[in-house]
Amino acid sequence: MTFAFAGTPELGAWVLGDLLARGMRPELVISQPDRPAGRGRHARRPPVVEVAEREGLDCVQTPSINLPEVLERLTRSSVETLVVAAFGQLLKSEVLDRFLCLNVHPSLLPLYRGAAPVRRALMDGRGETGVCIMRMSPGLDEGPTALCRRLSIDLRDDHLLLGRALAFLGALAVEEVLTGAKHGNLEWREQEGESVYASKLTAADRRLRLDRSARAAHDQVRALAPDIGAETQAGSLRLKIWRTWPLGVQGIAIPAEAEEAAGHPGRVSLTKTRLFVGCGEGALELLELQAAGKRRMGPDEFLRGYLSRVEAGLETGANGEGA
Repeated sequence: MTFAFAGTPELGAWVLGDLLARGMRPELVISQPDRPAGRGRHARRPPVVEVAEREGLDCVQTPSINLPEVLERLTRSSVETLVVAAFGQLLKSEVLDRFLCLNVHPSLLPLYRGAAPVRRALMDGRGETGVCIMRMSPGLDEGPTALCRRLSIDLRDDHLLLGRALAFLGALAVEEVLTGAKHGNLEWREQEGESVYASKLTAADRRLRLDRSARAAHDQVRALAPDIGAETQAGSLRLKIWRTWPLGVQGIAIPAEAEEAAGHPGRVSLTKTRLFVGCGEGALELLELQAAGKRRMGPDEFLRGYLSRVEAGLETGANGEGA
């Protein structure tokens, strides 16, 4: 079955790359326009466009897939199906009624409908997520599903690791659904069960909450890694926390070096090579940190340069208060 592909960020690029690796080549790729990015705010091509150009695929960048000229390109490409993965635009009836529009959604719908399903599943400490192939409808992620595949979440997973695994699982599911559509044996099921909305991240989501349990703080850090970072402060020193490990929760023992900090939000305990910070329950071991304007560091290197700045403790994050 011929198909077109619509996607924009890294998740979409991974799905497209995995489809290509399986010999599934779209007739047309649709993505968003270049956007300013980085400190210099230079225009950057979307990751999906980079994959399309590298593979020699016909590609259209547009502010709206619903424009008549884009619909005309889709029609000329003679596709029957539009596969959508992290595209970032709403499809109107002109598109939905003309093609079989399949969305590769990285959650177990109706859980985590919306903009940030992977990050929200991590931030909420879920032990499982998955991918659903959904027939798109006017409502936000409300259409029936043809296939859902489950995936367990490891305590070491971050947004990159989990997103990459879900993209691969999604590409396999797309292949199976397109094969079913070709043979006319797809079975669509309406979504049932608890609905959870996965809203976009806010500034509050980025501020590390040490007043919560060590597990909740760890989940927050890994949901923001490796590209956003959990934010905190030690006095006037602004920090981003990139990698942690929870202690004193779910049977994970607290080492003697961390006992002084455990249960005291923001309190720091340290050795020459290890750095711990207390949480409302348990403690976090900080494994990768970054001072504002500096590169990322392990705890041993960080302490050589910033020991005196962090000894007094970190903000708890609840109301910007310190230890």
